[in-house]
Amino acid sequence: MSAASETPNQRSYGAYAWYVAIVLGCANTVASIDRSFISLVAEPIRIDLQMTDTQVSLLMGLAYFLVYSIAVIPIAGLADRSNRRRIMAAGIFIWSTATALCGLSTTYLRLFLMRMGVGFGESMLPPSAVSVISDYFPRHVLARATAIYTVMGTVGTSLASVLGGLLYRSLVASGDITLPVFGTLHPWQAAFLVISLPGFVVLALLATLKEPQRRRSASETAHTPVAGDFRRHLWAKRKAILAVVAGFSMIAATSGVATWNAILFIRTYGWEIGKIGPILGTVSMICTLLGVFAGGWSADVLRRRGYEDANLRIILGTLCFVTPALLLVPNSGDPTLSVIFLAIATFGVNMCFGCQTPALPLVAPSHMRTQVISLYFFFTNLISTGVTTLVALITDYGFHDPAAVRHSMTITYVLLLPGAWIILWFARPAYLAEVRRLRDAETR
Repeated sequence: MSAASETPNQRSYGAYAWYVAIVLGCANTVASIDRSFISLVAEPIRIDLQMTDTQVSLLMGLAYFLVYSIAVIPIAGLADRSNRRRIMAAGIFIWSTATALCGLSTTYLRLFLMRMGVGFGESMLPPSAVSVISDYFPRHVLARATAIYTVMGTVGTSLASVLGGLLYRSLVASGDITLPVFGTLHPWQAAFLVISLPGFVVLALLATLKEPQRRRSASETAHTPVAGDFRRHLWAKRKAILAVVAGFSMIAATSGVATWNAILFIRTYGWEIGKIGPILGTVSMICTLLGVFAGGWSADVLRRRGYEDANLRIILGTLCFVTPALLLVPNSGDPTLSVIFLAIATFGVNMCFGCQTPALPLVAPSHMRTQVISLYFFFTNLISTGVTTLVALITDYGFHDPAAVRHSMTITYVLLLPGAWIILWFARPAYLAEVRRLRDAETR
């Protein structure tokens, strides 16, 4: 993009733009904690509420992602036309309140409904946040800026394990808590109340941000979007957008299998929540930070060297070592080896994450960018939901043995990763052509 075609936001990006990325990253951190904490305490919830693995999987997956998937695309369309900061503020308030109410739930139905509330609130964050970041930064640093947002979200998942494990251990030591009005709460219920509080702090930080000017090429400025434009564009560019979104979503959906990691170590190796949480969380945090920034940095370096499909090149190469590492996590036969293979896999998967999110704005016109990003999150959450439940169904109805969860995880990984590699390999030429077309349009 030429200097003449850049907006004031992009020409003068600096400390404030990085501050925006960090605040939105904090919001993503809190969202990840509130979303993923349930997988750490799934076993005591299952015992207290007398659930099957399939019912547990619906709480971890369907209850959240059903509403998220339904809401994210229309909300993204609204964000393409409206104030994105206000949309994100509404989302943070909704999901933080719903997280607190998870702790006050005493039946499966109530907990299911509150998880739906978390999903609805969090659907308002990712498309708007990535769109805002894309308007604050030029192309040559976009991958690094987006990596901040992405890595802080994945770090949130790690914090849910580390801090959640320590918090749960402390609450177990204290025993059940009796509160006025709310009555007696089990440790997992009290933990939900505690982890809901940071969301309201981030809500205050969001008030300090400004809505950026949207970046548009001359042709887009002259064009008034009409109903059906988005669908027609997706179909016309289906190899460059839909196929890439599908491949990215299948990689991201490995997180649906990873929701069973704590249960894997509890059932296979007899670890307690207070032990597995800090260990897995620490490994995840370190490897997530290294992986996401390595992915974003590598993509920027390759792009400066003229490889405009740098993101896809890195992802395809990374999958070659991620796949065997993930397959060895549930099958090593030794908890230490499983943790080592999980570290390798987590680094690689997050290298992919560091390339995936910033790859999408490069094939999306500015007036459709938020909707393309939301489509990625829609498919990611849809597939992740199915994957989480698939592991439970194989365990409950295939093996009829809770201890067989490791075999169910293996089968699911085999279905996801080779398919993602094949799709992205064949989509790469079309993706590259669309990146070049939009680049040329912006410089005119």
